[in-house]
Amino acid sequence: MNPHLTPDQQRHASWQLLLAVFSVALLLFVAMRWQPEAWIQSQINTQSKQHGITISYNALQTDGFTIHMDHLSIQTAQLPAPFKLDRLSLSPAWSSLLSGNPGANIQADWNGQMLSAAVIKQADIIDIQSLRGELDVALLQPLLAKKLPLPVNLNGKANITGEIQLNASNGHPRLGKINIHWNAAAVDMPPMKMPLGDYALTLQTDDIKRAWQWDISGGSELKLNGKGNLNTSARNPAAWSISGMVQAQADRTSPNLSALLGNKAKQFRISGNITQPRLQPL
Repeated sequence: MNPHLTPDQQRHASWQLLLAVFSVALLLFVAMRWQPEAWIQSQINTQSKQHGITISYNALQTDGFTIHMDHLSIQTAQLPAPFKLDRLSLSPAWSSLLSGNPGANIQADWNGQMLSAAVIKQADIIDIQSLRGELDVALLQPLLAKKLPLPVNLNGKANITGEIQLNASNGHPRLGKINIHWNAAAVDMPPMKMPLGDYALTLQTDDIKRAWQWDISGGSELKLNGKGNLNTSARNPAAWSISGMVQAQADRTSPNLSALLGNKAKQFRISGNITQPRLQPL
């Protein structure tokens, strides 16, 4: 407020500001109250066309300031197949909106698996905060089967937490820290079923000019300990290169695992890209 204004002028300016805020809120309320679905659908269609994205859904509902979309499908030229969700819920991230940055709280449901985060856009950066997810590893089997040369089935629960910054124009990762805890990990290699234990994997970097560092540890029947780098400089994530070392040691109570490792601790050098990593025993 201008300190040179008289008390009466200051009160008048304050009322003008309050009236403006009230008027904007009233307009938003009317839009949400009388035609929320039609208005939101038109905005989704307009924004998706501007960004070259095809979005379809079976149903759209509003609950206060929260938007629910059921059986959502997202398709872009970069995706080989549509990305599908059972339900996506969006609500305003008020703290970021009040600071002048567009933001939303997102909750996604895919095959009964939940993922939530606060997504905030700041200039040319998309900031994903308070990321939380829970995933049944067995659901990844169709994807992993294409990469694993053996008929191996993986089981357990993956808990994901962290935060990450992305380039707003191309979605390229910049900075962040992601923690993945694979609990009750197990491998099913017919006719053998082998519990492995709990593992913790961390991916992080605080410098956009440096590669991401990864670190893995944990396990009971199969102990793993390793670290290395993930180079994300390539625009295509399939071409990201991985490097590092990992040591594996089987517990004596797991003779099948011990036999696979030659009944001793073994070290492996990891190289190649993230979709086809190579393990070289040392």
